[in-house]
Amino acid sequence: SVDVPQDRYDHSPVLPLTAISWWSPKDVADSQRINHIFRGARMLENLLGLSTAEFELSYAFQTHWIRQLSAAERNAAFKNERHPVHMLTLEDIDGLLRRKTPDPARFLRDVDVTKWVKGKRQSFGINGENVKAQEVWDAFNNKGYSIRMVHPQQWHDPLYELCSVLQEYFGSVVTCSSYLTPPGTQGFGPHYDDAEIFVIQLLGEKQWYLYNRPDALSSPRTPKVTQFNADDIGTPHTALVMRAGDIMYFPRGTVHQAVSCGDSPSLHLTFSTFQKHTWYDLLLSTTEISGHPEKHFKKELDVVLRQPGYIHKDVPINFLGHHSAANAGDAWHVFGEKALSALPSTARKLKVIFKKYFSESLDQYYKRFLHDSLPPLGQPTSNSTCAPNVDDILISPDTLLRLRFPKSAWMVHEASTESHQSIILLYTNVANGRGLHEASSPYFEILPQFASAIASLLDAARQCTLASEDLSLPYAKLLDKIPKDDEADFRFLLCNLICYHVLEIVSGGCCTGGC
Repeated sequence: SVDVPQDRYDHSPVLPLTAISWWSPKDVADSQRINHIFRGARMLENLLGLSTAEFELSYAFQTHWIRQLSAAERNAAFKNERHPVHMLTLEDIDGLLRRKTPDPARFLRDVDVTKWVKGKRQSFGINGENVKAQEVWDAFNNKGYSIRMVHPQQWHDPLYELCSVLQEYFGSVVTCSSYLTPPGTQGFGPHYDDAEIFVIQLLGEKQWYLYNRPDALSSPRTPKVTQFNADDIGTPHTALVMRAGDIMYFPRGTVHQAVSCGDSPSLHLTFSTFQKHTWYDLLLSTTEISGHPEKHFKKELDVVLRQPGYIHKDVPINFLGHHSAANAGDAWHVFGEKALSALPSTARKLKVIFKKYFSESLDQYYKRFLHDSLPPLGQPTSNSTCAPNVDDILISPDTLLRLRFPKSAWMVHEASTESHQSIILLYTNVANGRGLHEASSPYFEILPQFASAIASLLDAARQCTLASEDLSLPYAKLLDKIPKDDEADFRFLLCNLICYHVLEIVSGGCCTGGC
């Protein structure tokens, strides 16, 4: 059984930060540069123990990957309080169960208490009701129920750090869940997920089984969690025991199940990304483009949906990194052939439409990412902003400016609700809430004469990851891209973007208004 303090977090709105060492020692001395440009890649490398290039091979070939610690490495991890194996504890889970603010934890929305017995799932608690921690622990200790914490990154700082920073590398929303399972029991039956899955074992041991999808040909699309009976899945292609500190990756559509083994409870964390991240999803996003004249092509797309093939494969990692704000064709030059090969040769109309609207499709994908993602790590917690005032921003021609956080803003051409003309909106995630249902950040209208200058700032941030260097832009270079008579209005726009933490001054200027 698990014995946890009964009142440690009764009145805490957010759990305290755990000092997890996400970065390797060589990065700490250069943390400002690393944090701004490469922190997502560094975090993933240090979690997995391999380079991102090596991981991307597993992703490209859609093969699972496992790293298991030696006994010596495991002992060292337990002794090192900054090791990620300590990022979520039993005390933290108790605190999440007992959370009182901003509202109490609820069943299914925040906590899923369940067990898998004789091929059937049994759930504890009523959907939407407030969680009573002591009853949950009783169900865990005495009745064999597992406790799944749903999206704990909303309340738990180390998990927020994990998801927020990794989303900068993936260019896609990252979420997580934790699973606490009594010894000798199973919480969930065999199933697959519509996402790339990473599993980190934190406590105890768990026996995992991985299977090929039995419905890959009959139902090639994987739009949601799909569950199977034991008779459907056959023999596992992989069986292994995960112990504390071990980590595993498997691609979307991998059927899996796990049983807690050993004499103590098992606790593991999963983080996932790239939900709805296939070529089909990207093609489908063309229907969201404002003023799309060819929405009737959806029928042809529905036919393709039911056919197995490359269209259901994941798009490449960091494909947004090749999407240029100033040169719409850049991403097509890199990925165009792959995009067209995703479609069957008979889908001639779809090929024409995909090429025509490819850049706009990426814009829509970027917009959804910014709307749904977590706020960047390092954003002021109050979300307060100073009063936009040109006099607060001291800028000279040599002042260097840059996007404050990687992949945190993008421009999209939208149809105006008040006229038939197109408008340009700059979307951002810097003021997003951590909660799943909180409002997203405000957007900024960009006048057409300023679009080129703002695009230069966005592309400079994009080039940071591609060129592995910090590419800030001098104010004088931005002024070259706008009409001279509009400098005052342009400066006012920059003031807003600096005050809302979308942009930052790197050198040669300052903000005196508390930005």
